[in-house]
Amino acid sequence: MALIDQTGLENAAVDAATLADVVNDPTGPFTTRLGQQINLSLAEAIDAITDFSAGVQFTFDPSITMSDPGSGDIRLDNATLSSVTQIAISDTDKNANDVSAFVNSFADSTSADKGTIRIMTTNSNVAYYNVTGVTNNTGWTLVDVDYYSSSGSFSSGEKTFLSFSRTGDAGGLTSGGINTYTGSNTFEGAFALNGNQSQSIVSQTDDFSLDATTNVLQIDLTGDQTLTGMTGGVPGRVVVISNVDATDSLTISHLSTSTATNQFDLPGNVDFVLRAGRSAIFKYASSKWVPLHQLVSEEPPDPFSSKEVGEIFSVSTHLTGVTEPNNDGVKKFIKLTIGLTGSGQFNEGLLINESTSGVSPLVIATADINVGPLSGETVSLLNTEGRYIKPGTSSGTIANDQMQGHWHDIVTGISTTSSAVSLGTDSDTAQYRGVDDAVRDAKTDGVNGAPRTGTSTDVKHMQAEFFMRVL
Repeated sequence: MALIDQTGLENAAVDAATLADVVNDPTGPFTTRLGQQINLSLAEAIDAITDFSAGVQFTFDPSITMSDPGSGDIRLDNATLSSVTQIAISDTDKNANDVSAFVNSFADSTSADKGTIRIMTTNSNVAYYNVTGVTNNTGWTLVDVDYYSSSGSFSSGEKTFLSFSRTGDAGGLTSGGINTYTGSNTFEGAFALNGNQSQSIVSQTDDFSLDATTNVLQIDLTGDQTLTGMTGGVPGRVVVISNVDATDSLTISHLSTSTATNQFDLPGNVDFVLRAGRSAIFKYASSKWVPLHQLVSEEPPDPFSSKEVGEIFSVSTHLTGVTEPNNDGVKKFIKLTIGLTGSGQFNEGLLINESTSGVSPLVIATADINVGPLSGETVSLLNTEGRYIKPGTSSGTIANDQMQGHWHDIVTGISTTSSAVSLGTDSDTAQYRGVDDAVRDAKTDGVNGAPRTGTSTDVKHMQAEFFMRVL
């Protein structure tokens, strides 16, 4: 390789063995010759070699304003290295070389995590950031980043070196490909995974403690269980999760019961069922564990997996083959019916403080949610109340049935059997009934059929049971 120092001197050829000679024998003949050829002291020569290998050189600008930092400068959007989310980089390095193509290549990867930036100073202060986006501006480039790690701090005017390690493009592997891993630590033509960790899971597991050297997590189960997150995530880390149980299934869930930075980022927020003998591969990127391939559950899909917390939905439980939600997994649902909080009943542990008052049709039935983010909220038990959900702008407003205000016409006539004037329901009838009967009775108009009457005003309908997801 050619030694290219900031003075433009390129005539000293230095390979690894020669550099070792310089370091190991500072009084040797090559050291003297190197110093004479480029007119540098030994320390300056080694500095030049170090500068060449450390990355593109800039000068650190302490301003946190994300605009053109000026020729040869680099700046961060926060003085605290761990809080940086953007970096402004000049199109030219400290020596006026155009490095814009290099910097803009940071966005070339099709992966969400496009690579890792290292910013290092001559005082060995260093910061690492994961690149998530690049915006090319006139004379400078704005780079969006996620913090990874750092040591020390940067000072105004300090010599700063920028290097970049690119992430490979996002893959398109399907369930028939790499996720059929069955025990070997090596994937042909790709990469090798070393370091197994075995773990038994007997209940829902949040923030699973992943060993620092683990690449293959082998999980044995007691009954079907759920995993919501793993510690130890660092950008680029790859972990195979292998269900080594003979019969039970492991649900890999996106639920937020694990710490945010330990959670799984699953497509569509749909949980993935890893059945016995199957494996899946995850990579840590953008502060989450993301699948490296298409996840295809071999279990029948859960029809209620897409329901959100607080969502009310109906189920036609009277139909053969239709199942209601169950509370065996991490997701929890309540049936909006009073009297189901006892041992072994649907709402056990999920609802408290049930209350009912009034008589049909004006029954009021409520309860308080006892779990999850809605804990303490009062809900109307719609199945018991027989209450409809009506679109409106005031969610949760309760109203009883009612009729639109109106008047009735009263037909009058003269009886043929009496000289008295009477009120009646039909002017063709010779003898009219009393006033109360005439106004009260519902009677056909001869066109629209017999009126249907009951204890409440209602519309044509079919009943179904309503449920709500609460966790």
